[in-house]
Amino acid sequence: MKDKLERAFDVGNGKEIVIQLGDITKVDACAIVNSENHDLVMDAPDGTSVSAAIRRRGGEELAARALLLGPLKPGEAVATGPGALPCKHLIHAAVVRLQGENRWTSASLIRRSTLATLRCATKLKCETLAIPAFGVGTARFPDRAAARIMIRTVIDYLRGRTSLQRVVIAMLTPATFITFFERSLEETLRQIPRVEVSVEARQGQLHYRFTDDEAASLTHRATVSAKTRQEVAQEAHNLFSRSGPQAVHREELQELGTRWASILLPPAVTEALKSHSYGSLLFRHAPALASLPWELLHDSEGHLCQRFNMARQVLVRDDGTLRRKQKKGGGLGRLVIVADPLEDLPSAAGEGSSLLQLDESGEGALVAELLAGKRATCQRVMRQIHGASAVHFCGHGDLTITGGWQLADGLLKPRALGSLRPPPAIVFNNCCPPVDGPHDDGTALGQAVLRAGVSAYLSASYPPPDEAARAFGLHFWRYFAEGAGPAEAVRRAREILAQKESRWGASWACYVLFGNPILL
Repeated sequence: MKDKLERAFDVGNGKEIVIQLGDITKVDACAIVNSENHDLVMDAPDGTSVSAAIRRRGGEELAARALLLGPLKPGEAVATGPGALPCKHLIHAAVVRLQGENRWTSASLIRRSTLATLRCATKLKCETLAIPAFGVGTARFPDRAAARIMIRTVIDYLRGRTSLQRVVIAMLTPATFITFFERSLEETLRQIPRVEVSVEARQGQLHYRFTDDEAASLTHRATVSAKTRQEVAQEAHNLFSRSGPQAVHREELQELGTRWASILLPPAVTEALKSHSYGSLLFRHAPALASLPWELLHDSEGHLCQRFNMARQVLVRDDGTLRRKQKKGGGLGRLVIVADPLEDLPSAAGEGSSLLQLDESGEGALVAELLAGKRATCQRVMRQIHGASAVHFCGHGDLTITGGWQLADGLLKPRALGSLRPPPAIVFNNCCPPVDGPHDDGTALGQAVLRAGVSAYLSASYPPPDEAARAFGLHFWRYFAEGAGPAEAVRRAREILAQKESRWGASWACYVLFGNPILL
């Protein structure tokens, strides 16, 4: 048998996952991963485990260094020097929990350990990483399930901002075992896993139904009064209404998101969400619950909108048009940009000009047209967006319950936008929301365009700073033009603002996507 057998998979953005049959200690990588018990006591070098192989090749010094860093919490990861290994770093992942003589792991531990390992490698600025199959040795976790969890977690992470370009999953086991990982990769790349949470208010209680693509389903209830729901909505609105030095920041938002989750989500639903590290999350809720900050709910894994490609759907009786299948990502077609119709928002004017420049590649992925200033009249805007694939508006909105866009010659009302036949696939309403209290966007505008058959409607639920709104819009359309679906483009734009553009505090959290689950 050959010393090494491998197969590479392109996961987008020039990054790849490699499934390899071979000795992990011989992989050419910046960092090699040791799958370990949480006490970090490495197996004896004469054993057959990954830990034993690493100790045998790297030297006894590795075992001593690891022991000094333990114990870790299960699911954590830490780095040491490589000893005699042909790499720069050795990452120890606490995948297995010890209870007496028993070793065990779980889906949650495998996912958390995988994510902690990837984050550790990124912190070390590694471009390549070699990682074993977690949980399938002495812990005896099912091979197929372990493969699915690890693959989904790695793909999701590589699609975000990271130094990692290549992740090798290396195994010493027979080639037939590798097929579990190959099949999981192929399946995951074909279809994004989907989670749905439906919630309705009935007699002072919230009724939840959770479903996922693995046919898991549960129902639960939580007692949350209308007064409590209003308090949470108002608290979120007040938080994001602050500006300047008083603007909300990540730590405060995390604390509040955790408290909001404890109020709004039953423990069973929280635990069910934790079992998924990657995929789409569709929150289907009654209109009365639209003002709640669902995206910002935080569990031990993070804010929901940062973990998932997340969108909402308002439960209305006549939403049959939302089931229309629309084209996903890539080949966007025609984007109509309506910018600064009243000519009093320099930032909006700049936003329109910047979006127009996204079409400079000439590859046809994004064909943009700009209506700015006095040219953006009601008649001209309606004529221009007829037959367009997408619309982006940056200017003044009607800050009342009725909603609408203030154009050069008057108000373009929701009814007019809702009359478009055929409607655009995506409408991005990048204007300030009402300032007097929490709301659901669609108020009238969002509801009108969604009922007309628009598949995705994106808007700010809270007022972001002008420059943050401009940056978010640019990142969103750039990712969408590259082939991401609307929900993935929103998540990645949030990620950019949260990490690279941290000067705007928690402005990344202002946006809400309503739409068709087909496009998630």
